[in-house]
Amino acid sequence: MKETDKKQPDKVVLFPGSVDRPFQMVETSVLRRLDEQEGYAERLRMKLHTGTAAEQLAAVEQLTYVYEDETITALRSYIEGEQGDPVAKTLALRALKEQGETGIIPVRKFGRLFSVDICDVPLDDQELPAGQVAVMNELEKVAEVHDASVLPLALQLWTTYFFMAYPLGTDVKTCGVKVWAAALHYAVTKLLGTEQMLVEIAGLYDVKSEAVNACYQALQEVPGLIYGQ
Repeated sequence: MKETDKKQPDKVVLFPGSVDRPFQMVETSVLRRLDEQEGYAERLRMKLHTGTAAEQLAAVEQLTYVYEDETITALRSYIEGEQGDPVAKTLALRALKEQGETGIIPVRKFGRLFSVDICDVPLDDQELPAGQVAVMNELEKVAEVHDASVLPLALQLWTTYFFMAYPLGTDVKTCGVKVWAAALHYAVTKLLGTEQMLVEIAGLYDVKSEAVNACYQALQEVPGLIYGQ
């Protein structure tokens, strides 16, 4: 009997759509609706300020393909405003970059004001800080041996953390890739209700539990990321 090759693990992808960008199906759908529904673009722009978090995310994703001056104005106003979903604001920054905008823009999140250079906003995995990807790769390496069930939620949590916190950077270099991976692993076990001892998970990554707990606390500091805070 011919021996079958073992399937190689898929490469970790942090950015949704970064493998097959641009999002051709979304773009085609948006262009069709713009053609068929009068005032569709304006309704999308209104959702930025009146919609739920999910509606804001959907509006930003679609407005990426609405190349109008009014769209640029609406996205900038949304990013600079006091209100708005933090993940959607990061995606709005990406939309501006996709549409060719440049320069410094003020971003309001968590009651704070940041200045962001649109050119620095990452569009895909290739533009992410190396440490961001390294953390997920380290977690994948350990989890595949001990508990692969944590991987899907870990990927979702780490991606959401990046999008919510941006432009606040994750201090991966100072704390260490293994420490952050362990903290993420620990956070996922809590979310799944299969909480393991902190010291046990720290041992899997050969790092100190005190350092892991410090990074776990950093994850908790982002409002709404864990336990709906």
